[in-house]
Amino acid sequence: GGPNRIPCLFVENCCHARNKFIWIHNEFKLAGNKPNKYSRHFKFYDKIFCVSDNIRKEIITALPKMEHKATTLYNIVDTSVILKRAEEPCGFTDQFDGTRILSVGRLHPQKGFDIALESCKLLVRKGYNIRWYILGEGEQRSTLEKMIIEYQLENKFILLGSVSNPYPYFKQCDIYVQSSRFEGYCLTLAEAKIFNKPIVTTDFAGTKEQIKDGETGLIVKTNAAYIATSIEKLLTSNQLRNTLSENLRTQSLGKNSFQLLESYLK
Repeated sequence: GGPNRIPCLFVENCCHARNKFIWIHNEFKLAGNKPNKYSRHFKFYDKIFCVSDNIRKEIITALPKMEHKATTLYNIVDTSVILKRAEEPCGFTDQFDGTRILSVGRLHPQKGFDIALESCKLLVRKGYNIRWYILGEGEQRSTLEKMIIEYQLENKFILLGSVSNPYPYFKQCDIYVQSSRFEGYCLTLAEAKIFNKPIVTTDFAGTKEQIKDGETGLIVKTNAAYIATSIEKLLTSNQLRNTLSENLRTQSLGKNSFQLLESYLK
């Protein structure tokens, strides 16, 4: 996020609280900004919570005086609530009998769904029986719709729009793909891990803090051909899919972000 957004400005100037915290969700350089641009905003906060170690390093490199404030605190994911909501009677309704690929996020260039569409085209041309579903809404819809028609993927790349409960889709899909150009700590990737799905993800700020390449997912360059190749590996190897899923099933969930946040409130 940007420290100069309206909620942050409100907290700085109008909120009288014992503690003031700010969360930074994206790498500044990839979002086209520099941390020192926001130094005058950071001084109002007791803690700068960075959702990945990479973001924290970026801030303290540019602003060494902020090192005592900058702390890594991953996005909070409530596993029990998510798994419970995944049992609700909704999800895919199209009776497709091939491989379902899911991606979730705003229809925005940051999320790289145009790249995902290119990857889908490559896989379909090779004859793979897939459908790639996108959950989310946003400003890029018309652009993506035009690309879908141009590539003749109307029945292969499906824009489902926004839904109130995405978790049955996570549970029911076969492969999860994160095609983002940049992220901080990617919440949808963390959610996909809960369902132990084989994952292909691009390499952004927090990727390696969430996924171990070849163990709990496949990390690739932000490129349609690389994404398609990694998905193809999953489509042609039951052993690889099972290995990635089993490793996710048995991995430690790590520190509880709720508990860490509470410790800063004392």
